[in-house]
Amino acid sequence: MTHGTSSSGVGQMTGTSKGTVAMAWKARSNELLTAFRTRDLTGIDVLARYVDGIFLGQERCVVVAMASDTKGSKHLLDFEEGSSENAEVVDGLLARIAARGLVVGGIGGCWCCATAARPPTKR
Repeated sequence: MTHGTSSSGVGQMTGTSKGTVAMAWKARSNELLTAFRTRDLTGIDVLARYVDGIFLGQERCVVVAMASDTKGSKHLLDFEEGSSENAEVVDGLLARIAARGLVVGGIGGCWCCATAARPPTKR
């Protein structure tokens, strides 16, 4: 038996190139990310929300926004990549979430208050 063949005939099948698989993977990943980032958030009855940065190496930070609902379930709301947990990254993330209908405590604009009131963070 040689490399790439088998006694069951699988080796006789024509395969798909690595490039085609990579392009399909990237296209499908983009579709799923777009669906995730555009989904309606109005149905979440928020009890608490939190935003935190996760550092991936020295120069990459992913800021993650989560919410806990009144039933105790956690919801990943959205995320944004940046160089740090700076106001520009967090404000953009929170604005995108608010535009998708998330209401916290009956006040949709509460997200803006969170960015103005947060203390500076150190890495």
